[in-house]
Amino acid sequence: MRHNYADILSRIDEKPQWFDEEGVPRYDKFEPQACANIYATEAVLLLIHCQSCQHPFMVCISRSSAQSCELFGSLPLAKRVADNSIHYFDPPNIGCCLAGPTMNSVPQCGREPLLAKRRRARGAHQLRLGRRRPGGAMKRVIIESPLSGNFVLNIRYARLCMLDSLQRGEAPFASHLLYTQVWNDLDDQLRDEGMAAGQAWYPAADLCAVYIDLGISGGMKAGIEACKQCPGVIPVVERCLGRERMSQFQSGQVSSTATPGACTW
Repeated sequence: MRHNYADILSRIDEKPQWFDEEGVPRYDKFEPQACANIYATEAVLLLIHCQSCQHPFMVCISRSSAQSCELFGSLPLAKRVADNSIHYFDPPNIGCCLAGPTMNSVPQCGREPLLAKRRRARGAHQLRLGRRRPGGAMKRVIIESPLSGNFVLNIRYARLCMLDSLQRGEAPFASHLLYTQVWNDLDDQLRDEGMAAGQAWYPAADLCAVYIDLGISGGMKAGIEACKQCPGVIPVVERCLGRERMSQFQSGQVSSTATPGACTW
């Protein structure tokens, strides 16, 4: 069981973005250089859940090149990520429930992308692993993709993003595909109400997937910020469709039946 660090949590209203190797709450964006182990040569940002109440946490695990211990042996963290054997053990102790802090956490290896970063002399190397979730309830995923600019093109891209999420075994929700079918996005009031209606669903989500092949629009940034303001922690992950699906996108194999028009989301 980890220390609860109530002296820190009680003084800062902002929710921690991640927790370090000792379960200490951290509030700046994760960087490998910010991990607690100053001698680390590898650092992994890992999505875990409380075994009792399923509360999600983003946590850091690090390892130095000379480190060989009972916890990780001599295997590099990148190898532990690849074979799904990495483990944070007890979750951060924030009082999410009564029993959870005393139990092993549940790593999301094999269910949701992990963000692993290895320190190198020439900068950080980033490793992303995306796999379908085995069994159990489908994960509710917010889809963030651009809609401003070329409306028809971006609708086609958003549909491919939803297809990608479904094929991961998830239950995607893309409010910018849904509400723009019935409300005129050129009306500022309706646009704002549509965005508010979409964000009203966010607290029920397990994850926010940000598809970045076409960049990040202002509406996407607003959605990401809304996730950060939700009660609890909604992990935000970046995704790319990959060469094959982008080839489908460019060839128009997934077409849009939406009425073309200007859009400001």
